[in-house]
Amino acid sequence: MLRVITLMLFAIFAIAAGAEGPIDFNKDIRPILSGKCFACHGPDEAERGGKLRLDTQEGSRKDLGGYAAVAPGDVSDSELIYRVLTDDDNDVMPPSDKGAPLTKEEVALLKSWIEQGGKYATHWAYEKPVRPAVPEKSTTGWPTRNAIDHFIHQRLKSEGLGPSADANRYTIARRVALDLTGVPPTWEEVRDFVRDHRRDAYEHFVDAQLAKPTYGERWAAMWLDLARYADSAGYANDPNRSIWSYRDWVIDAFNQNQPFDQFTIDQIAGDLVANPTSEQLVATAFNRNTPTNSEGGTNDEEFRNVAVVDRVNTTFEVWMGTTMACAQCHTHKYDPITHHEYFQIFDYFNQSADNDQKDESPLHEIWTDDQLETRQSLTQQIDSLAETLEAETQELARARQAWLKTFHQPPTWEPLVLNRSEANNTILLRDPNHPDRIIQQGDRPETSHYTVQFPGKGRKVTGLQLKVHKEQATNFVLSKINASWTPSSPTPIEGRFVRVSLEGNKKMIHLAEVEIFSNGSNIASEGVASQNSTGFGGPAGLAIDGDTNGFYQNGSVSHTAVGKNPWFEVDLKSIRPIDSIAIWNRMDKGTENRLQGYHITVLDEGRNVVWEKSPEDFPKPSTIFSLKGARPLEFRAAFADYEQNGFPAKSVIDEPVDPKKGWAIGGGLNQPHELTLVLNTPLTLGDGNLKIELLQESEHKRHILTHFSLATSGNKQLQTWAGIPENVRTLIIKQKRSAEEEKELASYHRTIAKELAPQRNQLVKLEKELNAMKPVPVPVMQDL
Repeated sequence: MLRVITLMLFAIFAIAAGAEGPIDFNKDIRPILSGKCFACHGPDEAERGGKLRLDTQEGSRKDLGGYAAVAPGDVSDSELIYRVLTDDDNDVMPPSDKGAPLTKEEVALLKSWIEQGGKYATHWAYEKPVRPAVPEKSTTGWPTRNAIDHFIHQRLKSEGLGPSADANRYTIARRVALDLTGVPPTWEEVRDFVRDHRRDAYEHFVDAQLAKPTYGERWAAMWLDLARYADSAGYANDPNRSIWSYRDWVIDAFNQNQPFDQFTIDQIAGDLVANPTSEQLVATAFNRNTPTNSEGGTNDEEFRNVAVVDRVNTTFEVWMGTTMACAQCHTHKYDPITHHEYFQIFDYFNQSADNDQKDESPLHEIWTDDQLETRQSLTQQIDSLAETLEAETQELARARQAWLKTFHQPPTWEPLVLNRSEANNTILLRDPNHPDRIIQQGDRPETSHYTVQFPGKGRKVTGLQLKVHKEQATNFVLSKINASWTPSSPTPIEGRFVRVSLEGNKKMIHLAEVEIFSNGSNIASEGVASQNSTGFGGPAGLAIDGDTNGFYQNGSVSHTAVGKNPWFEVDLKSIRPIDSIAIWNRMDKGTENRLQGYHITVLDEGRNVVWEKSPEDFPKPSTIFSLKGARPLEFRAAFADYEQNGFPAKSVIDEPVDPKKGWAIGGGLNQPHELTLVLNTPLTLGDGNLKIELLQESEHKRHILTHFSLATSGNKQLQTWAGIPENVRTLIIKQKRSAEEEKELASYHRTIAKELAPQRNQLVKLEKELNAMKPVPVPVMQDL
């Protein structure tokens, strides 16, 4: 059907009626009345003067007090003729301030019309077209190929003209191709058409053009103009809008020759049909081509109404071929559309869910054919890799047994001998019989905070262990453990990379400056700055340009885009001694707290962490971190040989301190127990002091440690052990395991086995690629 309409447009012709014959109201009279009279004597009751209507036959015949505007057949008794001819300024129509008087020709037409009965006719636009009789061919020798030629010949003859010579086939081919597809035909197409001697060669050539994708593109462009299509949302900001899938739908509709009635239904009410297809929902974007005003401070309801008005006006212009915008404010002055009727149509479109939102909601998401093909390929590859990673082999079984053997040798722990101690509300002493043990003396206080210090020269520390001895006769709740190392002679940290990170979704890092001091000089500018992303015109290099100005508009603030787990890093290009680090924050009002929860790390050339800090607050405007003094020990894991239900070991390293939790051993008293903490980063202790704080701040009063000791280990296996899930650690240390437990252990081992590392890496890559794929959004109509 769309092709039929196209070809009708392609074959438009004009046939003008002769000047002689009866008066045609629509052709001869309506233009006069519409242009000179309807503004004051038309459909708009609010503007109507003298209670006279000239837009209807009934109104023109109305008795106005012994006379009427039009007296059929009687010019002298028709007030209309008197008014347009009189020279009385009070009576003449139209009044001088309303327009120019009628011409002699216009008056003559009105007189002839009244003499012939003054009959009205419905506007041609509202009359059903009637097929005219085909004129008889009256001239021989003129080519006649279809009925249209008869009308053309009739007009040519009336003008004393003859037809032009037939165009040659080369010209016809070019004209047809350009008209139907917008692009010239290929040479091969023209040559084949010229050589085609079949009677229907022309029809075959036209069909070939209609079958081209460019046919739909050319004619869709005209429809898209009517649909006010644009790839942006309009108004002041004019942001991009993802609505191209509607454009493609229109192109496909033309190329598939969709029936015009279905073409109409899909666009105006595709979402209202039963079980609409994805394509029908996309089609409703016809009425989402309205502008969206995302400028700050605008009223959503105001511009939602503007969009509804646009839909009313566009629908009638496109499908009804009439402009009805005038009736938005008043009854139409020329067309039979009332103010009330306008808002009846408005009510139809005033039921949709869209309300001028920046995200263009409601949206329908679609996957393109290319995306679906890629998704299928990725999914198949992922499924294949998953099968490989779940399969047990002899090689993996041997590797698992070798892995398990590495845990048979327990780590060696070196006791710490107490040097100094402090305790709130009680006293701590070194056990005279066991120099490495500590005992609490006196009554047990409700809560307490132990601080114990030890010399630690020459130790390499990967873990810390708290041993509770069997003499502990009462339960305790250890809320928190903190530890730090203070060298006797402060020395700088040796590092290459300084990194600032922020965990979480919808986060961003903005830095006015990062200063890295070595021997009193800022060496940050000697390095290279990078960040995971760049947003808001803030490249990483702005944070090491020597300018600490934190106001964004001054152009010296680095800025990541909003995203997940952003980071910023300075590469000093080689290992350098670092004395201190200063972090300068952005200072625009309301932005400073965006850095809340940030983390700073210093890494060596192997990207091992050598120093780290998680500040409790954000820089205001700056925070300086000294790397020479006390160095906090950060723990990555905590586990125990026994823990009371609801009082897990890991709570001693959680933030913040929870008085309802902590490590406790209820049900396991009078037995030795061990709590092991694994450092984030191994630390070598030089000459200095190791301070350990044991916070006991439980809501359960007098739950205090009374007999304990502390030790360190440099065993590398602790790092591995800490990274193993608790349930797997339990399986590893079991002497005998069931078949189901062996299966569980094998399943975990496959997640870390180096033999499967390539497959795991490839799986991560493919899953990341699959997860990064996003459907294409398109604004659609949706009923409330």
